Parts: sequence; structure tokens; C-alpha cells
Amino acid sequence: LAIQRACESVVNRGKSIHVLDIGSGTGLLAMMASKYTQNLNLPNNSHQVRITSLEMASAMARLARMTIDSNTRAKDSIRVVEQHSCEMPSLRENGSAAHLCTSELLESGLLGEGLLPALRDAWERHLHPQAVVVPQRARVYAQVWESPELIGVYGCVAPTTGSQLHLCASASDALPANLLHAGSRGGVLVPIHANYLCSHDQARPLSEPDMVMDFDWTSPDHIPTTASGVAHGILFWWELDLAEGLTYSTEHGKQPWQDHWEQCLYVFTRPRDSCPQLERGQQVDLVCSHDDSQLRFSLQTAGREEPLPKRTKTEDIGIDSLPSWTSIRVAQLNNRSRIDLIRRAIAFALSVCGKDSAVLDLSDFSLCAILSALEGASNVSSLESSTGELPMMAARVAQIGNGLPKEGCEFQIVQSHPEQLQKEHLGGKPAQLVVAEPYYEMLEGWHIEEALNFYHT
Repeated sequence: LAIQRACESVVNRGKSIHVLDIGSGTGLLAMMASKYTQNLNLPNNSHQVRITSLEMASAMARLARMTIDSNTRAKDSIRVVEQHSCEMPSLRENGSAAHLCTSELLESGLLGEGLLPALRDAWERHLHPQAVVVPQRARVYAQVWESPELIGVYGCVAPTTGSQLHLCASASDALPANLLHAGSRGGVLVPIHANYLCSHDQARPLSEPDMVMDFDWTSPDHIPTTASGVAHGILFWWELDLAEGLTYSTEHGKQPWQDHWEQCLYVFTRPRDSCPQLERGQQVDLVCSHDDSQLRFSLQTAGREEPLPKRTKTEDIGIDSLPSWTSIRVAQLNNRSRIDLIRRAIAFALSVCGKDSAVLDLSDFSLCAILSALEGASNVSSLESSTGELPMMAARVAQIGNGLPKEGCEFQIVQSHPEQLQKEHLGGKPAQLVVAEPYYEMLEGWHIEEALNFYHT
């Protein structure tokens, strides 16, 4: 409906219509624009429609072309270009400025897919000065939350699990959150289902919701607390104006199905005992800021000023550019039951195959390889197939923390793709026991079935 209204608006302005679609995806928005610009029944079909749909991912660009080609009415007016909108030559300088811009660069945290830089660049280089944009506006709402479980899971990785597996270089150090989540500086964003957490007593609000941002500015809003408790993080959601009178909200309970865009909890990455204790009725300042990719929050209480986190010396030398674990991976490493179950399964397999069997771990990060060595396996190899730096770096750190290889045992981490692996990489003998979580950095956040398919392949 929003695209239909926008198309009606631009069609009435002239005979030539150029639509810019940023982020083709499946091509749905481009086809909607084609449909509504051609279905307005103007006299003698007096307008010409041209739609440029941009998609930077090769696979999605191919899918968009296939989808559009199967729609006979749309295919002649839509051109899918495999390119980032910020890298495309200026449409305005080429004399073909777009009259309508559609995009769906949205995620649960609102800014993570690059909506702001894409629209900023579009207005600077691609759009007509009177262009219509869909979506039009966004607002962010937030409230203070208490959740000991979530700050324990996502705040940092415990140095030692219930299996006495060391995930750090020493058992006394927890992995700091600003290393786990590069650029976090004070908190991490965790997509959640707020209704579920509240109904299972895993979290509770300490304030009423308040609008904290109506782009593009930072807003400290003075709000009273409605319950006493410890502020472990900030729950937030957003609402989007697609067109005048058409608003979509990700607030919990507003939509019948909310597995695509969820609410987000900004978990404070600080020791649990240093989170501020709030009393009912106490006045606090909730401060929200943003850059091009993320919203950030902090609390300021009377007599205890807690400004937005400053960059540390580590961050000044480029911590934002370092690889980082996502909140999903942090939760996996904090799940003691999961790691204990994997360790028991490996112990059983070694009791059947023998501890002198050649063990091969086919997951990134080497978790199963390290657990195998700790269970007494004498010949362990871990295959790191990721081209990223983090899995290899994390595996090396964990190897040091667990004192591997043990005396009389062999332990190695091999960076290679599975199809390139040779027996020589495994000491000249084939693997007799294959283990895996399975975890693969490139499939981070995907359903477990995808990791299982990759593992079996």
C-alpha cells in the first residue's frame, strides 16, 4: 500500500518515471513498483517507467532476475544491477535521477544493514530533489530491563566451563565483551522475544517505554523507574512510517508473527555487580546515540553519572576492525550443558574407538578437538575451514589455555578447506573418529540444519 501511494504520487508529476530499488532481495519491491506505476490507467499510457534494482550479493541478484523474468509484465521495465548503491555512478549526474526510492535495509536493531549510509548517499547522488522515499521515518522506543540470565549469557564468556574447558589463555580471565563484540563499547545487541522472556520470569521491565530517537539526533530522555531492580540492559524496538498513516511496529505483541524483526536487548557489557541498582520512582536519564550501523545506550542516575562509554586505548588502535563473535556464539560458549553433552559424547566415542585413534574435528574454533585432547586422545587434528581470522585465533588461545598438546600427545590445527585435506595433514593416517559441534563461522546465525548439511557434505 505504501509503494502504491508513492507510485501514484510520482506518476502524476511527469511522463518519465525512474524508480531506484536499493537491495533487490527477491525483487518483490521492484515488481510492486512496476505493477503500481503501470496500473494507474492514465490516458494513452502516457508515462514511461524504468526501474533500477540494486543488489550487491551475487546469489540474490540471480534470484531477483529469475523471479522478475517469470513475471512477464514486470521484466521489461526492471533492470537488476549487481552493485552496491554507494559504488554506483551518480544517477543525478547522468541525467536520470530517481523519482521514487524503495528499500528494505532493515533488521531487528534497525541500522545494522546500512540503511542510513545508503539513504544518505541516495539523496546526495541518485535522487531527484522532490523524490519520494519508502520507508519515510523511524522512531526508536526503549525501556530499562533487569535480566540476570541474559547478562550472564551475553555479557562475556566465562573463562572456564563446567567441563573445566578453558576458553581463554588462563583460567582467571574472562573474555572481555569489547573483544567478543568488536566496536560494542558498553553493550551488545541481542535480538529476543520479549514476551517469552517476561512470561518465563527471565526478565522484567524497570521503566515504562519511552521514545528515545526520531532520527537523526541523540536524545537524553528523563524517565521515572516503575520498579526496583538492577539495570542489566535496555530493551528497544522501532516503528517505521512507510507512508502517511501507514506504520509498522516491532513492539512485542503488536504483530501476530515476529520472527523476522524482533525486539533487541542492549545488554550492558560490564561485571554483573557493577550494573546500577534502581529504586522505584527514581529518576534516571536514558541516553541513546547512533552511528551508521548501531544504536547504543547508557544510563545516568542521580549522583552517579555514567556517560556513553569512551574508546579505550585498545579500541583506538583498531578494535572496531577486529573480527568478533556474535551474541549467538557467545551464548553457545556460555552454555555449560551443551559443552558437557558434547564432551560426554566424545568420551564415549573414544572408549569405543580407543584413545590412540586419529581424531579429526570438522568444525571451526576447534572446540571438539580440544575436548578430545582433554579426554585423553593422543592424535588430534582440527580443521579450520573459515577464511576469517577469529576461529583460528580463538582456537590458538584456547589451545594455550588448556596446555595442549599434552606430553606424549599430538595436537594440531590445520587451516584448510575439507576438499584440500590430505592424509599427510593427519600424520599419514586416515581419521578414525570424526567430531564436530557443528559450528561454522560463515553460517553464524543460520538454522542448525544448515550447519548439519554443510558438515555431512
